[in-house]
Amino acid sequence: RYSDGVQTKLEVSTPEQPQTLAVSGVTETSQTQGLRAPSPLNTKAANQVEISVAPTALLQTKEAVSYLLKYPYNCLEQQMSKLLPAVGAAQLITDFKWASEQQLRTTAQTILETLPTYQHLSGGYGYWPAGRPDVYVTSYALEVAWLAKQAGYKVPTASIEKAINWLQGAFAEQTVRAYPYTLQETDTARAYSAYVLARYGKNVDSLFNTLYAKRTGLSQEAIAYLLEEAYLSKRSQSIQQTLAQQLRNK
Repeated sequence: RYSDGVQTKLEVSTPEQPQTLAVSGVTETSQTQGLRAPSPLNTKAANQVEISVAPTALLQTKEAVSYLLKYPYNCLEQQMSKLLPAVGAAQLITDFKWASEQQLRTTAQTILETLPTYQHLSGGYGYWPAGRPDVYVTSYALEVAWLAKQAGYKVPTASIEKAINWLQGAFAEQTVRAYPYTLQETDTARAYSAYVLARYGKNVDSLFNTLYAKRTGLSQEAIAYLLEEAYLSKRSQSIQQTLAQQLRNK
C-alpha cells in the first residue's frame, strides 16, 4: 500500500551550434569589426567567442597542399592533378613553406617519368597503365606536361609526341577510345584538345572553325577552351570578344 520516490528538477538546455564567420580587409592604420551576439542567445550556456587572425586567407591552404602531395592513388588524372599545383603554384607553396622546393620538384619529376607507362600502343594515354586511351585524360596530361616543361622540368618527349599524334586523330570513327561520349561531351573534349594542341603549336583551324560555328550549343567549359585557344592562336578580336561575351551572358 506504500510507495517511495524521488523528485528533482532537471534543467534542459538546447545545444548551441557554433557560428563561424570569416571577414577580410586591408588597412594601413586600423580597422574596426563589429560583433553582435546571436539571437536568441541561451544565457545559461557556456558562451564564448574565439577569434583568430592571419595575414592571409591562404594559410588555410597548407593542409590541402600536404594532403595533395601525399595523395596515394595512381590514376593518371589524379597524378596530373597532384602535379599541376606543384608546377603552377610552386612559388606560392615554397614562399609559405608548405613544402620544400626540393620536395615539390622530386614529386613532380617522378610523376612525369611515369607518364609513358599510361600510354596505349596507339599513342593516347589511359587512366591506368595498359588501359584504353581517353581523349580527356590525354589532353589533360599533355597540358600539364607542357606547363611542366615551361617550368624547367624534364618531360618524356617521345611519349608526348606520340600522344599528340594520337590526339590529332582521336575523333576519327575507327579510333579506339576508353569511353563513349555524348555529343556534348564530344564537343567539349574536342574544344579541350584544340586548346591543348594549340599549346604545342599545332594548326587546329579546321577543328576550331567547326566548333565556333556551333558555339551557341556548346557547354560553358567548351567555350572557355575555345576562348583560350583563340587567345593562343591570336585569332581576331571579334572572335575572342564573341566567345568572352557568351561566357559573360551566363
